[in-house]
Amino acid sequence: ATPVPQLPPCPNPKARLTYPTVKATLRGAVQVFGSACVDNFWYYKFEFRSEDFADEWHFIQRYEAPVEDGLLGVWDTSTLPAGNYSFRLVVVDRTGNYPPPCEVRVIIEH
Repeated sequence: ATPVPQLPPCPNPKARLTYPTVKATLRGAVQVFGSACVDNFWYYKFEFRSEDFADEWHFIQRYEAPVEDGLLGVWDTSTLPAGNYSFRLVVVDRTGNYPPPCEVRVIIEH
């Protein structure tokens, strides 16, 4: 039986990922889905880091419009080496504060 995809345990329902799911295998341009619509919304951004090298977080892209249960953006994984990564969504409000980021562990293959 196919295992049911597991959603990342995001602390805030208004800053959450619904795809990629936990340990999803990604390749190429990946459509990222979820919600980024905290109160007093300012922007949200994607970041990633390599689990294999205990890397720093790397900025991917910033978006200025809130999204509720929809397409948040696209993460192009084609330039990254295959391996284990963490991907996170950070949603920032007008005061510069943000709830704990929604983080998910993924696998990049080519």
